[in-house]
Amino acid sequence: RGEVAVQSPSLCVGYFNDEEKQRAAFVVVGSDGVFRHPACPDTAQPTVRPGRWYITGDIVERDSSGKHTIVDRASAMQGVKGSDQVVAGGMLEYALEAMPSVKQAIAVVSSDVGYVKLLIVPTTVEREETDEDPVVDMMTDAELAEMQEEPSWGPVAAALHGAPVKIGKCRGKWTTANRLCSGELKKMRHSIVTKYKEALAAM
Repeated sequence: RGEVAVQSPSLCVGYFNDEEKQRAAFVVVGSDGVFRHPACPDTAQPTVRPGRWYITGDIVERDSSGKHTIVDRASAMQGVKGSDQVVAGGMLEYALEAMPSVKQAIAVVSSDVGYVKLLIVPTTVEREETDEDPVVDMMTDAELAEMQEEPSWGPVAAALHGAPVKIGKCRGKWTTANRLCSGELKKMRHSIVTKYKEALAAM
């Protein structure tokens, strides 16, 4: 697994009037061919073609055949307090939404707490979320244990890397009507996290 960096004759000059963002996204490799990521400059990747490289922020995995698959964004990957593991929020959400009992899911990973916060919309929920201050029902230990017994929990456990989890069950689904999904039914992460800000803070 790793983060994608690209090089091209048509690579843009950089971010307009944003030097901080430019320093974080572009790397110039000298004639020694050593690539140093701005986030970890002490770690060098040798034998890279000299020139300017753009760090895309896409996280990919390579399988045994050499095929690369984009699995997450670097910005969605966070460490969990008290653990050396990094959890990829997007991969975790994808695994949860593949479970028969889960319609929608949002993962909130923070290095400030020692567990991962999950908001899910169970498949049994039919109504849209219309409340100004939505209610979230915390999943009990017994319910979580039952969920973990489902065969489809395996990919979720793999995405968690052993990190503890707390799950809140939403009483309404996220749709275009309540502006929690886009026209393509893609979740609007910022809007959902803002909508459930108080519930997430209480988890």
